[in-house]
Amino acid sequence: MGLGNDKPVTENLLHDISCYVGVNWKCVLRKLSITEAIIKNLEEDCKNVSVVERCYQGLLAWKNGQGPQGATIKTLCDALCVVGCTEALKALRREIAPQINDC
Repeated sequence: MGLGNDKPVTENLLHDISCYVGVNWKCVLRKLSITEAIIKNLEEDCKNVSVVERCYQGLLAWKNGQGPQGATIKTLCDALCVVGCTEALKALRREIAPQINDC
Protein backbone atom coordinates (compact mmCIF):
# COMPACT_ATOMS: atom_id res chain seq x y z
CA MET A 1 0.00 0.00 0.00
CA GLY A 2 3.02 2.26 0.00
CA LEU A 3 2.93 2.96 3.72
CA GLY A 4 6.54 1.97 4.39
CA ASN A 5 7.07 5.04 6.52
CA ASP A 6 9.44 4.89 9.48
CA LYS A 7 8.22 8.18 10.90
CA PRO A 8 6.85 8.00 14.44
CA VAL A 9 3.09 7.94 14.88
CA THR A 10 1.43 10.95 16.45
CA GLU A 11 -1.40 11.10 18.95
CA ASN A 12 -3.54 12.82 16.31
CA LEU A 13 -2.92 9.99 13.86
CA LEU A 14 -3.87 7.39 16.44
CA HIS A 15 -7.01 9.32 17.31
CA ASP A 16 -8.00 9.62 13.66
CA ILE A 17 -7.73 5.89 12.92
CA SER A 18 -9.18 4.58 16.20
CA CYS A 19 -12.76 4.77 14.98
CA TYR A 20 -11.86 2.57 11.99
CA VAL A 21 -10.19 -0.13 14.06
CA GLY A 22 -13.28 -0.61 16.21
CA VAL A 23 -13.90 -4.09 17.59
CA ASN A 24 -10.54 -5.28 16.24
CA TRP A 25 -8.65 -3.17 18.76
CA LYS A 26 -7.46 -6.10 20.87
CA CYS A 27 -6.15 -8.00 17.85
CA VAL A 28 -4.29 -4.93 16.63
CA LEU A 29 -2.74 -4.39 20.06
CA ARG A 30 -1.65 -8.02 20.20
CA LYS A 31 0.04 -7.66 16.81
CA LEU A 32 1.80 -4.61 18.25
CA SER A 33 3.09 -6.87 21.06
CA ILE A 34 0.93 -5.37 23.80
CA THR A 35 0.63 -7.91 26.61
CA GLU A 36 -2.62 -9.50 27.70
CA ALA A 37 -2.18 -7.88 31.11
CA ILE A 38 -2.15 -4.41 29.56
CA ILE A 39 -5.17 -5.26 27.40
CA LYS A 40 -7.08 -6.50 30.46
CA ASN A 41 -6.14 -3.33 32.35
CA LEU A 42 -7.38 -1.21 29.44
CA GLU A 43 -10.66 -3.12 29.42
CA GLU A 44 -11.11 -2.56 33.13
CA ASP A 45 -9.97 1.07 33.15
CA CYS A 46 -12.05 1.92 30.09
CA LYS A 47 -15.14 -0.20 30.71
CA ASN A 48 -17.43 2.83 30.73
CA VAL A 49 -16.16 4.36 27.50
CA SER A 50 -16.62 3.58 23.82
CA VAL A 51 -14.69 0.96 21.88
CA VAL A 52 -13.12 3.83 19.94
CA GLU A 53 -11.72 5.32 23.14
CA ARG A 54 -10.44 1.91 24.29
CA CYS A 55 -8.70 1.52 20.97
CA TYR A 56 -7.17 4.97 21.21
CA GLN A 57 -5.96 4.39 24.77
CA GLY A 58 -4.43 1.06 23.73
CA LEU A 59 -2.66 2.59 20.75
CA LEU A 60 -1.48 5.43 22.95
CA ALA A 61 -0.07 2.91 25.46
CA TRP A 62 1.76 1.22 22.58
CA LYS A 63 3.15 4.55 21.32
CA ASN A 64 4.30 5.60 24.78
CA GLY A 65 5.82 2.20 25.52
CA GLN A 66 7.73 1.92 22.25
CA GLY A 67 8.97 5.46 21.90
CA PRO A 68 9.52 7.19 18.55
CA GLN A 69 11.86 4.51 17.14
CA GLY A 70 9.44 1.65 17.81
CA ALA A 71 6.04 3.28 17.33
CA THR A 72 6.33 3.95 13.63
CA ILE A 73 3.74 4.33 10.91
CA LYS A 74 5.14 1.22 9.22
CA THR A 75 4.79 -0.90 12.37
CA LEU A 76 1.21 0.28 12.82
CA CYS A 77 0.45 -0.33 9.15
CA ASP A 78 1.84 -3.86 9.36
CA ALA A 79 -0.38 -4.66 12.37
CA LEU A 80 -3.46 -3.24 10.67
CA CYS A 81 -2.71 -5.27 7.53
CA VAL A 82 -2.33 -8.54 9.44
CA VAL A 83 -5.61 -8.00 11.29
CA GLY A 84 -7.42 -6.93 8.12
CA CYS A 85 -8.41 -3.43 9.17
CA THR A 86 -8.79 -2.10 5.63
CA GLU A 87 -10.79 0.98 6.60
CA ALA A 88 -8.18 1.91 9.20
CA LEU A 89 -5.46 1.47 6.57
CA LYS A 90 -7.35 3.74 4.18
CA ALA A 91 -7.71 6.34 6.93
CA LEU A 92 -4.02 6.00 7.76
CA ARG A 93 -3.13 6.53 4.13
CA ARG A 94 -5.34 9.63 3.90
CA GLU A 95 -3.74 11.07 7.03
CA ILE A 96 -0.12 10.53 6.04
CA ALA A 97 -0.40 11.09 2.27
CA PRO A 98 0.35 14.81 2.58
CA GLN A 99 3.46 13.99 4.62
CA ILE A 100 5.13 11.50 2.30
CA ASN A 101 5.67 11.18 -1.42
CA ASP A 102 5.70 7.41 -1.88
CA CYS A 103 2.23 6.71 -0.50
